[in-house]
Amino acid sequence: MYRNLCTCFLIFIKGYYIIKRGEVYPILLEFGRLKIYSIDLLFALAIMIGGLVIFTVAKREKLVVSDFINFILWIVFAGFLGAKLFYLILYFSDFKNLSEVLKIWQGGLVSWGGYIFGFLAGYIWLKREGKSPAEIMKWFGVGALGLLAGIIIGRIGCFLNGCDYGKITDSALGVVFRSVDSAKRHPTQLYESIFSLIVFMGLGWLYFKKGFNLKLIFWFFIVFYSMIRFIIDFYREGMVFWLFLTLGQWFSLILIIIAMLILYQSRSEISPKKMGKKWR
Repeated sequence: MYRNLCTCFLIFIKGYYIIKRGEVYPILLEFGRLKIYSIDLLFALAIMIGGLVIFTVAKREKLVVSDFINFILWIVFAGFLGAKLFYLILYFSDFKNLSEVLKIWQGGLVSWGGYIFGFLAGYIWLKREGKSPAEIMKWFGVGALGLLAGIIIGRIGCFLNGCDYGKITDSALGVVFRSVDSAKRHPTQLYESIFSLIVFMGLGWLYFKKGFNLKLIFWFFIVFYSMIRFIIDFYREGMVFWLFLTLGQWFSLILIIIAMLILYQSRSEISPKKMGKKWR
């Protein structure tokens, strides 16, 4: 126990000095020509941890698919495709010619596109296996918990890589990304990671301690994560605006409204009487 606490303390101290010096670590390890990029390593870790969360909760709910590993890989592939496609659409003017567009390994990703395509891919897989709408909804709740776990880790990778940074600020929270400029900026990657951790812990508490069903967990995830993204977009750099909000904020607002309406219709499932002893 104490060894783990000391390890966490050393990691915290190391992180503090990284932030103060404005250092980023796009290349985490290097062995000759072999380079291990921090964002690749953290994204891989995010997929593994997210998959483990999905596997654990699905097992608890006795949810099964024919091939779990390929099921996760199918969702990850679709998520990457969606994130890249949305980036090409939103930032098409940044590309000089068609050949640059075709280099899918270059450029950025739009996370909302990844989430949409990921859940859509999961729905298609489950539908082909003949799962009922109620069971698919359970899988969506499981997927929401796994996705949050992945976001917590993945956004740290974005921070180490020095991408998805925020606007210039005089706040004490400001971080200098020397790979960008010498100005202090909002570390929006860490904001999203920290708030996603809070939501993850909150939803875990509702699910494991209060007995909320996975349908409710999914829609609560939509509400709280969309709120996080709506607020953080005010501080992020390089966003695409429409009228007075970013496209991501408009999308977040739509999701919040839809999710709130569904939760209102499902309010009987949240009542203390319905939850029984687990609510007390």
